[in-house]
Amino acid sequence: YLFSLTPVDGTTYSFAVIGTDIAGNIDSAPPCSPLILADRTAPPVVTVVSWAEGAYSSTTTITANWTPVGTAADDQRVEIYENNATCSGAPAGTSTFTNDNTTNSYNGFGSATDGNDYYFKVITIDDAGNENTASTCSAAVKVDGTNPSDPITLAWNGGANPSVSETV
Repeated sequence: YLFSLTPVDGTTYSFAVIGTDIAGNIDSAPPCSPLILADRTAPPVVTVVSWAEGAYSSTTTITANWTPVGTAADDQRVEIYENNATCSGAPAGTSTFTNDNTTNSYNGFGSATDGNDYYFKVITIDDAGNENTASTCSAAVKVDGTNPSDPITLAWNGGANPSVSETV
């Protein structure tokens, strides 16, 4: 037998199956399920997100920073996006911090590609599995590990005997 119920958020439920045989005998002490708290509400959204490096990084290891929200029981999943300013679709990398709403940075994404822009968002997940995916998408960090080209050749405009007033 399948029993269907739309639980009310915040309500605690338990279930018992009472057996009756063909003679009408009823199980007087059926086992009861553990208490189940209905939780259909997503945890708070992370809104403050930034890169530790600012707008540019000269290395391929980049650090995402955010302000934690929710409770210590809420998980957090960091999603890193490559050349995707909307933070949508498949992320280039993820990391989940389980039951740790105190973590506020992630620098384990060490495979950034030189020349690409990276964005991230933080998803909060409560114990019931509800996710808040409305996190703000960060501003870009541009990975630029390429050294600049050699400077141009410098020459004096004043000939062989330059004075202090000459320009370079």
